[in-house]
Amino acid sequence: MSNFVIRLEEGVGDVAYGRLTSTAGDLLPATLTRGEGEAWGTTSQAPDGVAAPFRLPEVGRLYVWVNNQGRGFTANHSPLTLSSAFVKERTAQLTQSMKQYARRGVPVSAAQHHLEAAQSATEPLMQMSHLIRASEALVRAVALTRLQRLKGRPVFLWGVQVYSSQPDAEHLAPFNTLALPLGCRADWVPLIQYAQQERKVLIGTELGAEALQTPEKHLQSCLMRYRGWVRYWQILDDAPTHLKSLGADHATQLYALRRVLQTAREIDPMSVRLLGVGHSLYHRKSGLAFLQACVELELPFEGVHLTLYWHDGDLFYFDHLLEQYGEVGKPLYLTLKLPPETPHETFWREDAARWIDSFCWLAISKPFVVGVLFEERSEDPLYGDSHGVVRSLIQRGYNPQHYESLE
Repeated sequence: MSNFVIRLEEGVGDVAYGRLTSTAGDLLPATLTRGEGEAWGTTSQAPDGVAAPFRLPEVGRLYVWVNNQGRGFTANHSPLTLSSAFVKERTAQLTQSMKQYARRGVPVSAAQHHLEAAQSATEPLMQMSHLIRASEALVRAVALTRLQRLKGRPVFLWGVQVYSSQPDAEHLAPFNTLALPLGCRADWVPLIQYAQQERKVLIGTELGAEALQTPEKHLQSCLMRYRGWVRYWQILDDAPTHLKSLGADHATQLYALRRVLQTAREIDPMSVRLLGVGHSLYHRKSGLAFLQACVELELPFEGVHLTLYWHDGDLFYFDHLLEQYGEVGKPLYLTLKLPPETPHETFWREDAARWIDSFCWLAISKPFVVGVLFEERSEDPLYGDSHGVVRSLIQRGYNPQHYESLE
């Protein structure tokens, strides 16, 4: 069979940034190789999905993803021009979605404006830019409308990862959840006492790969020390990566994970065990197929801690991705890596604050998402205090009844 050719255009260049996925968006181990010319990549067979980063005017530089509307690609699509494939696919998706949601009373005028601009544009990058802005306007409007009809979400966990063992009350005040690296050898009692006094939920993180090597000894040391204080234990921050470090076959890896989860349940049966996975096009992380295998084998865990990276796509992509992970059937607790998550010289978003705000609305509108966790981050000259943006958004209150316009 001849190679399937993918044209990586202006703004992409290096095939090292190209990614192949399943139709659901799960990363595949196959990679693109250099073809003829500087901007062409090849693979031995037609892929189900393709992703690559584009630099788009008034949007930024981020990954765009195509999967031929869930059908995957065939040899007839080679050579595949990503910009053309994206414009065709996203236009069809938007047209259908806007008709569907307009009938349900969702305001779509902002999305319609950008869709019409995309249809009248002649430059491919401008077409893509308008389509992404149309998509994100639609996702935001749908999320806000859904929440307005539900009268908001009275219970939602807004969390922050904390690395200092001494509480900063002013900094932590807006968050109702604190994630502490309790696997680290530090005195967390002052912070735990502060959390109890303020009635904040605690998540124990960073148990580390030691849990796989000697689960009884390591988990006994961590979990017993804080049992009764911690509501959620994150069992491994990136389970697929940690399991691969064992160097064993897949069945042996899952057996080791079962042992860790069972040990955690025996030590602290009243807590909720979250299995940590990451999904990132840039970082080549994917946990969807892994989680599905864990569920099929009935491994004892109650939720998923999913780490996402802001530069991996637009809100339309994340909407799709969250639905895919939601189908695993476990509650999702999200960590969103914020700007300027490296490599910020490669990726960026215009109006990052509004994008973060819209992502939060998207997350809270999903009934299977129980919370969002943000990393502690200092101010950066390129983006400003993005973590401060999050705090101000939470302080303002995520109540859609406060908004006169949903767009």
